[in-house]
Amino acid sequence: MSKYKILWVIPLFFIISICGVLYFQKNIPNEMSRFEIAYINNHLIIPDSQEIIEKGYPKNESGQTYGPDLSDYVGSVPDLILAESEDGIKGYLKKTDKDSITSSSRTLPLYLQDGKTKIAELTLKTK
Repeated sequence: MSKYKILWVIPLFFIISICGVLYFQKNIPNEMSRFEIAYINNHLIIPDSQEIIEKGYPKNESGQTYGPDLSDYVGSVPDLILAESEDGIKGYLKKTDKDSITSSSRTLPLYLQDGKTKIAELTLKTK
């Protein structure tokens, strides 16, 4: 009897292995997007809130201020406002884009702190 059990175990092992390979090949784009998100988030500079309160928003090479919206503490909103997409990508939303939202525009680009490198899109939810 034990010889027959071994004959069933070997093909079963190969069938499970093939199904696993096919499953992971199908889902590679999702894994790649996680790596891309990690890469983007590692290159994004997010200033410390306490430092912003003490010294003001930092500026990029173009003279734009960037950081989280601490207008309650600092008195102004930065030119590039920290936001996060549904995919978990953090980036900066241009204040001018946010101010020009119309009922027809539902997505806005997110940038790195340079205000030029587009990294994702922020989808606005209707209330």
